[in-house]
Amino acid sequence: MTNKLTERRALQITRQIWKWVAKTGKGKGQWLGWKRVGPMMHSRPCCEYSSNEGANHNCGECPLRGFVWSEHCIHCADSPYCLYVLHTGVVRKQAASEIATACDRALVALD
Repeated sequence: MTNKLTERRALQITRQIWKWVAKTGKGKGQWLGWKRVGPMMHSRPCCEYSSNEGANHNCGECPLRGFVWSEHCIHCADSPYCLYVLHTGVVRKQAASEIATACDRALVALD
């Protein structure tokens, strides 16, 4: 995206993506909403939000930190994101659902 995402918008887009993945079981790269929201450097809205001037994302600034993963980033072996990457079918859908639910909780916490 050309404009930096707000925390709320990053969570809203992330929730849309993962609800779709949870429903379809497809990869997040296949989400048709990418045409609407535009390309993102990390293809992950929360990582895009936590980026600093085009640099690598800062997992410590992730809006989902504390909601779905703790001190560590999404790439930890036990994170729902890694389960999504490593699996298909029911496990992938469950992992996606967990991330979408975490987005819901994070959005409520912003209010």
